[in-house]
Amino acid sequence: MLLTTTSADLRDLEQASSPDAACDVCPHLRADHDAIAARFCSATGNGAIARGCVCRS
Repeated sequence: MLLTTTSADLRDLEQASSPDAACDVCPHLRADHDAIAARFCSATGNGAIARGCVCRS
């Protein structure tokens, strides 16, 4: 399996750099997301689906 980085991934990383930015999907700050949580929330928001949170905090 080959993983790729998309422009949406880069946008999400740029938004995550603001420590006080709230996530649009889960109740955590974007800065509290690890790589998996950031990608999960991005996919959840882009897909307009409701599912649980994978954040560690």
